[in-house]
Amino acid sequence: MTRVLAWSRALLRNRLVHFLLLGGGLWLVAPAEKDGRRIVVTRTSMEDALAKARAERGRALATHEAREVLRDLVAERVLAAEGRRLALGDDDSIVNARLASLMGDLAEGTAKSSPPTAEEVSVERAGARPRLDVELAFIATERPGAQAEADALAKRLAQGEPLATGRFALAGVPARATWTETELARVVSPRVAEHAARAELGTWSPPIATAWGFYVVRVVSRRAPTDGELALEAAEAVSQKRRAAARRAAVARAARRYVLEVAPLEGAPAFDVRDFDEAGSPRGEDVD
Repeated sequence: MTRVLAWSRALLRNRLVHFLLLGGGLWLVAPAEKDGRRIVVTRTSMEDALAKARAERGRALATHEAREVLRDLVAERVLAAEGRRLALGDDDSIVNARLASLMGDLAEGTAKSSPPTAEEVSVERAGARPRLDVELAFIATERPGAQAEADALAKRLAQGEPLATGRFALAGVPARATWTETELARVVSPRVAEHAARAELGTWSPPIATAWGFYVVRVVSRRAPTDGELALEAAEAVSQKRRAAARRAAVARAARRYVLEVAPLEGAPAFDVRDFDEAGSPRGEDVD
């Protein structure tokens, strides 16, 4: 108990903690009246964001995916504008991205920290994905002759050559591990995750091109999650949903302070401020 009290006193004396609490408090209680400020989102920035998302997935975006990309881009601009309004930064693009992240983190910190309800856990359990035991080989795009090397590696592995993990490893990612499809998409690539979810067991893939390089992938096994894994996954999923809902609510409130000028982009869904739905979902149908 003595140690806990000492730690608490030290934390309360920490100036960084004071700054974050004060900044978050000012943001959450700041007046919501629109002050005439303008946020302009250009076609170029929208095209860049959509192109990046397509490269990450290795395919065209469905309508709902494109809408989410554009909504997230506008949300980043709104959060950065809020940071500047609170004198936390300037107009530099890199600073803006960091400001948006900081403001989003402050918003997520307001999410409920209570344990998930039985109903919430039940919903997450119903949508649980199989566990995928996956082997990965990676060839970075900047490596000379990367495409040819990836083709040759895929051919050798298909013929039974063992994987030289040290040479074809991605930093921070194990050559063999068990993943959910969602984890694999987040850490490695959505395109690799989509392949792994459907691939024939025990067969090495042809090279899978991603934004950073080529993957050659083998799914060793698939299995249902254990009860313990399900419980942990459900709790984390509920926590993530609460944090995302808190962030969306903060962006929706902040957006009312600004005039949003979002350029129309041919072939992409039109942005609507109602897409900042405080309840959660992007508006509209999920149409390819």
